[in-house]
Amino acid sequence: GGSLAQLFAFAIAGTKRAQSFLPEGKPIIAVTYASIEVGNKGYQTYFNELEKNDQVRHLRVSNKGDLVPFGLGLVVPGYKQPGVNIHVVGEEKEPDIAYDRTKIAFALANPLDMHRLDTYRKRLPKHIIEKIAEDFY
Repeated sequence: GGSLAQLFAFAIAGTKRAQSFLPEGKPIIAVTYASIEVGNKGYQTYFNELEKNDQVRHLRVSNKGDLVPFGLGLVVPGYKQPGVNIHVVGEEKEPDIAYDRTKIAFALANPLDMHRLDTYRKRLPKHIIEKIAEDFY
């Protein structure tokens, strides 16, 4: 789901046709949870250009112990993640927030549990949820 949302935001933001029906001056905003890497360095570079042109914003939420967000990059070298990564490290802890990278962090917990949306929701601080995309850019 997260990877498709990321690709859809990228596709819409990069088309001239979409500009005819989107609000002027408002970027496409994708907020994804546990999104796997979907493109190579060229994809990341073009995505970054769209971000610099205020056409797209991507907030990627990853969870310590969830292997999915960087799993493909371990198998297929060269895959990259664009956008701002909000890496959740645990309940009652501040997430690690960085642009254009995915933090790799293993945990002793069951990796399948760490990929569940309810686990993300429980571990993500409320003040982060209440922010808007532009607060991270």
